[in-house]
Amino acid sequence: MKSSKRFMVRMLTAALALSMVGGTAISAAAVDTADTDYEMVDTVMNEDIAVSDGGDVQIPNAIKGLISNLLSNRRLPKILSDEIKAELVQKVREISKDSLNAARNVLSLVKSYRANADKFAVEEDGVYFEADDFKFKVHASLVDGLTAEVVGYTGDSESFTIPDEVNGLTVTAIGNIAKNTNGEILGLVNEITIPQTITSIDVKAMSAFSAVESFYVYSSNPSFMDINGVVFDKTGKKLVLFPSARTEYDLPKYTAAIGDYAFYGSQIQTLNMAEPESEFEILTSVGAYAFAECKNLEGIELPDAETLGEGAFAGCENMKRFYATSSLREVGKNAFDGVSEDFVIECAGAGDYIAQYAEENGIRYTAPLEVEIDFEFEGDFFMSLALGSKFVIKGTGRGGEGDYLYAFYYKRPGENKWLVKQSFSENNAVEFTPGYVGVYEFCVKVKDASGEIYKTYSEMEVEEAFVNESYISADTITKGETVTVTGVPQESVKEYTYAFYYKKSTQKKWTVKQDFDTNNSVEIKPANTGDYQICVKIKDKNGWISKKYFDLKVNPAE
Repeated sequence: MKSSKRFMVRMLTAALALSMVGGTAISAAAVDTADTDYEMVDTVMNEDIAVSDGGDVQIPNAIKGLISNLLSNRRLPKILSDEIKAELVQKVREISKDSLNAARNVLSLVKSYRANADKFAVEEDGVYFEADDFKFKVHASLVDGLTAEVVGYTGDSESFTIPDEVNGLTVTAIGNIAKNTNGEILGLVNEITIPQTITSIDVKAMSAFSAVESFYVYSSNPSFMDINGVVFDKTGKKLVLFPSARTEYDLPKYTAAIGDYAFYGSQIQTLNMAEPESEFEILTSVGAYAFAECKNLEGIELPDAETLGEGAFAGCENMKRFYATSSLREVGKNAFDGVSEDFVIECAGAGDYIAQYAEENGIRYTAPLEVEIDFEFEGDFFMSLALGSKFVIKGTGRGGEGDYLYAFYYKRPGENKWLVKQSFSENNAVEFTPGYVGVYEFCVKVKDASGEIYKTYSEMEVEEAFVNESYISADTITKGETVTVTGVPQESVKEYTYAFYYKKSTQKKWTVKQDFDTNNSVEIKPANTGDYQICVKIKDKNGWISKKYFDLKVNPAE
């Protein structure tokens, strides 16, 4: 046997009376007390460790049994959680070096526990003790050992500093401190200082100190800081805990988030937002129940907020108004439960998410009057922009005071005059068939019950459905002569029809030579001399039209 390379556990045979046979020890059943278990495992775990040639750790079965015995509910102090027990049992089963380290950590925990046992009180939900005007709950971790959580203040001072260490345990958390603090004291304390060791705060519980004007945090705390008596995370961008007694607050620039329960139950009446100078100076997130139960809050504006957490303003019974813009894209459930009966959401735009949220949840809201214009086409979108195709112009009113009336107007390509398609009516959609190639302008007006009018504009380009290759036999003739006009579409597809028109250039009214018909050629004989215009329209089976114009000069007869 190469003792230098083999795992060896030197046991005190007189004390333990164990005999080893082939690496298997006798049962630990003879060991009957917790003290003996602890001493036995403590002794073994502090013996030398070596690794066998095969690299496997060998440990006597008796020691495995002793560790498991130590971890049993019957033996183990309440301080050790089921998670820790399960973790250690698993490591012991794996028989690795880590299992020995984990066992040592548990032994260290138990040793620390035993050293303070006379100070600890085992209650139904854990182990507690009182010291220095505070009540603490003890926590155990294989990594951090035993630590303390502040769960009550038993003093009567108007200000106090939470200790960073007590009875040799580091104080790392502020828990439900209000639960174990006299109600009168909750309304007396006006200043609380948080040490550098605190990494976790039960914000809702701290808000129960209703007279607190300021919180102070040690500058060496790695997790939190205070800015003018208000607790922020270490970046200074997330507001974590607001002093309950304050009624007005100027939110610092660069505050990007308000944490869960940050203002919970406070006396805040007015929250002033700094005017942002860049995108990095806007408040975008409000956490769950951040302002819940703020009875004095009457209204708030969050123009850049993107998310509101669950119950963000629940229980704000005097809250009458909330303003948000299109930035807000997510609102948690019950965000406005229990607000004033007069509560209204003021929306920057009637089409914003918050307006839809209000409508879906039966919350009264207001928004500026506006109208949205839409075009509805038949068939393929691109082809539906062809000359002669029909489409629908639709107006949708939002905001204002409802009972909308709609009016529709348009401008032909190249013209400045607005033409009326429909005067104010309850009808919110009209059919339109463009008669000219080019860009049309459209205007839709909406009028609400108060008589306020809002209008919006849109454009649409109308193109030829197909190329018109029509031609005329001459562009100059003598009075009394005729000109032949022939309609020719570029594509040789059947079922085209043709229409022909002409007029003097100085006139507005066109003379119809032929309305739409399958005949594709006509002769025109102008009655007078002068300049004329000729128009050839070709319509396909879909109703789409292509036009082509010609100039004709008629000279006097010699």
